[in-house]
Amino acid sequence: MVAPAVEAWTLPAGHAELDRMLAASTALASEAELLDAVRSAEALRCRLAALDAAVIAEVERRGLAGKHSQKTTKALLRSVLRIHPADAANRVKAALAVGPRQAMTGEPLPARFPQVAAALAAGAVNPEHARTITDCIDTLPDGVRERAHDHVEALLLREAAESDPGVVRQLGQQVHTHLDPDGRLPGDRTSQRDRGLDLRVRADGSSVLHGDLTPEATERLRTLLDAITHPRTLDPDTSTTDTAAESAAGAGGTAAGALDDEGMVTPPRASGPVRDTRSASQRRHDGFLQLLRLLQANAATPTGGGVHTTVVLTLPAEDWLAGTGVARTGHGDLISTAEAIQWAGGNPNVLGVALDSLHGILAYSERSRCFHEQQRLAMLARDGGCTFPDCDAPIAYLEADHITPWIVTGRTCVDDGHLVCVFHHR
Repeated sequence: MVAPAVEAWTLPAGHAELDRMLAASTALASEAELLDAVRSAEALRCRLAALDAAVIAEVERRGLAGKHSQKTTKALLRSVLRIHPADAANRVKAALAVGPRQAMTGEPLPARFPQVAAALAAGAVNPEHARTITDCIDTLPDGVRERAHDHVEALLLREAAESDPGVVRQLGQQVHTHLDPDGRLPGDRTSQRDRGLDLRVRADGSSVLHGDLTPEATERLRTLLDAITHPRTLDPDTSTTDTAAESAAGAGGTAAGALDDEGMVTPPRASGPVRDTRSASQRRHDGFLQLLRLLQANAATPTGGGVHTTVVLTLPAEDWLAGTGVARTGHGDLISTAEAIQWAGGNPNVLGVALDSLHGILAYSERSRCFHEQQRLAMLARDGGCTFPDCDAPIAYLEADHITPWIVTGRTCVDDGHLVCVFHHR
């Protein structure tokens, strides 16, 4: 017999009522009735968001993700609901903010934002209102947030009852300015709590970088960029490489110069001095690219998944020779072969891997206990990433695994190995 609480979550009566509502015709409704229906539908959508938060909070509390071979609740929702990762992340965040909680001893606890939770459950505010309010309070300095939490929550909810989320966000910014006018209130813990770096990758492999850096990370990055990005006049008669001002060539094409054997950019030849015409923002981008090149060339960089820090580009040998087709990056993006050759520079480390029609690697084996770097790169060319279904873990999280235990075969070879991420390997 189904427990009443679980039966309520399956919403049989709710689905039946929605079926009745969807079957109803709106053609004969008056304008006033249509507007009432729009408001009722919105209130229902908001209340369903509160139900969604309650269910996801319970999924998180029980640790169902791990029981279903998923790393996080976000990954579980993405798989089960077939939703975008960003949507899954927002739902988990909402569940932790307005969903019910439980103490370690078992007694129920109110939501972190009880007033917002109640308003959402009543259909008085929508999920975007709720996210705007919780984000505003969460980003207040620690001491201020503890003292002003209830008051700010109530203030923003009153505004949400009359205004859209954009207006509520503006009021939240005014609250920040009022409570922390110079932005100097207990900043150490706030910057540590809010630190982060996000990379939103576009379809063509380029990206939008956004981050909240701690004071130390900011100072170190600014110091390095100051040294490597200042504009200068390039003298084509000199043989030295201008360390980073010319690094635009690495991202901008052969007209700006070519890569030398160490991955640096050689200035172009011209009849006179070449003026650096890049904007300050472009110089920072090119300097950042050069810093990444220098870092990767440093032998002290860490290994990822048993392979020295390496940009992995996979493409057919004939395309490499002809300069045609596309290459696949280690993160699964596609770039043109011409661009891949440019990335590789003048001294690439090329590993040839012969694959059969079933993508098996032909005649490639070793007797060592652990897979070495060449084997891992070969398996990366074949597997493309973690072999667990629907896992998109990047290269740095991959581990080489024996399909048949080494203690049984006594051999370590790519035809009896595969790549799995740390989570699924465990």
